[in-house]
Amino acid sequence: MIPEGFCDIRQQKTDENRILAHIRWNPTHEVFLGHFPGQPVVPGVLQMAVANQVLRNELQKPVFLKSTGQIKFSAMIDPNIFPECLMEISYNPVEDAYNVAVSIRSGDTVFLKMNAIYTSQG
Repeated sequence: MIPEGFCDIRQQKTDENRILAHIRWNPTHEVFLGHFPGQPVVPGVLQMAVANQVLRNELQKPVFLKSTGQIKFSAMIDPNIFPECLMEISYNPVEDAYNVAVSIRSGDTVFLKMNAIYTSQG
């Protein structure tokens, strides 16, 4: 679950099974008081929670992370340096699940690449 006021998600679907979402981080959110004081970094678990929310918004039903194949955090997101990022999600339905690829970036800087399986069954 994403803490209230942590970020603003502006979502747009670009074509079938592909989502682009603009994420604006709130650098004054209390999460950054502990992660990390004086050097805020968007926690990886919250990056994944935002991906879950974007996918849920698109599919208009609850989805749950079932498994991951690869998760790579290649750079830290400092919300003061990178106040807005682009999240791209590609998904393909497979039986009762979705194969999902997620990336978060700003310009040429890639922060997250993840391949996962989500299901709508909890």
